[in-house]
Amino acid sequence: MARSAMGPREPAVILWWPETEQAGMGLAFLAGCLTAVILGALMLFREPARWWRLVRWPWLVLGLISLGVTGLSLRSEVLIFPDRLVASGLDRQGYWEELYPFRTAERVEVGCRLASGRGKGTQASLTYRVHFPYGDSFEFRRATTAEEPRTLTNWIKAVSRIDRGALRNASRVSSYEGPSVDCIRTLRRQLDEPKFRAALSMLGISDEAFMRKYAEPHETWRRPASGNVTWDNPDGPAG
Repeated sequence: MARSAMGPREPAVILWWPETEQAGMGLAFLAGCLTAVILGALMLFREPARWWRLVRWPWLVLGLISLGVTGLSLRSEVLIFPDRLVASGLDRQGYWEELYPFRTAERVEVGCRLASGRGKGTQASLTYRVHFPYGDSFEFRRATTAEEPRTLTNWIKAVSRIDRGALRNASRVSSYEGPSVDCIRTLRRQLDEPKFRAALSMLGISDEAFMRKYAEPHETWRRPASGNVTWDNPDGPAG
């Protein structure tokens, strides 16, 4: 509900997420701790009938400072369009906005990562970071437009559209060994075949490379008349 209210209204937006700087949130946390300490001390060492009159104004001032620091620490949003990335926000110098056309991207880093989910065991996810000139880079987060949920399948659908479009000519960077076998196999079990093909395309893994290095022993493959490899997995995807 909150994301629907905060999300972008432009129909061309493919991905969107709010961006928060950790330094500003740390200052807000420190201010909150100081507020709690001051309130606690006043409540312990002052008469109950007088404590509220003593603390209400310091409490209000520190609360406003905390809100101000938190607000100024927000780079309010990152918008991903089919051909560009737009980052905007508010800092101590005022409002700012920066435009990053995808045609200027220097390279793209794509990886596969394993993590333990709550009650779901080990889950695989993709990482996708775009590097621009002057050292600026952005990792595409697991967030979609306000109308769609934050799922891996929707994220792959959105990012693969950009990967095959405006970023198709960007150079790719990956580790020499490539993604781990466990990560690719876990990803295979999580996704249906179209989404898994899109994930392999982003990772730069060909059908033959998948069957040679990552396929499980019980998986077979065949090449139909269309020229595309079809995988036969008796277990099927996990979701």
